[in-house]
Amino acid sequence: MKKYYLAIDIGATSGRHILAHYDENNELVYEEVYRFLNKTIKKDGHLFWDVDLLFKNIIDGLKECKKINKIPTFIGIDTFGVDYCLLDENDKLVRDIYSYRDFRTDISKVEFEKEMGIDTLFKKTGVYPHSFNTLYQLYDDKMHGLLKKTKTIMYYPCYLAYLLTGVKNNEISIASTSGMLSSKTRDYDDANGQKRYVTEVVVEETYFADSRRDGAAGDFDSNFGADQSQSADMGATSEFEVSSGDDLPF
Repeated sequence: MKKYYLAIDIGATSGRHILAHYDENNELVYEEVYRFLNKTIKKDGHLFWDVDLLFKNIIDGLKECKKINKIPTFIGIDTFGVDYCLLDENDKLVRDIYSYRDFRTDISKVEFEKEMGIDTLFKKTGVYPHSFNTLYQLYDDKMHGLLKKTKTIMYYPCYLAYLLTGVKNNEISIASTSGMLSSKTRDYDDANGQKRYVTEVVVEETYFADSRRDGAAGDFDSNFGADQSQSADMGATSEFEVSSGDDLPF
């Protein structure tokens, strides 16, 4: 019996479901089974992702796999880096998910760099200090008091996986885009090199059990890598949970 592998490739304006399997000659064969538009929503002068529409399209693509009787055994979701969600103690969104294309970090980047210069930051993380990095986005959330309402922070593709499986994890390749992960320890450190989170980065592939959603057939395996630009072969996960108040690795 053939095993099918599904890659859900999500870009800033569109996404697609690519289904692959090995044929009788052990050659990889793949096909596009579903394609959809991805978009931002403008609200109160800011740009947010239309998460509900995106997740509906993910489910519709899975249903398309079922319709052609090619049920994926493994699923990988990859997106652009840096964007994330804030979840409260009831696992509800604290706010809509901002797009990295929003301008909100223009101020927070300047304010953060009063605490840590870009040279020091680059030496710690190896990530160029782009204004859209997760670090500056989170600093904006901190400035607006949103982290006090937050229990868990999840990167965008990992949140989509959570909606499918009910399992909260952050994959290391997507975490590496944040501008917060130490290039030496592969963990979240503060300005003094001290770890600021209870859970640690585990450098292993992660297996999630059966989907909790109707129509989302098959199992979920995060070893595909969650970020388009950094997936490589770093398949690993890290739980990114705020341990107390608005504590962040600043």
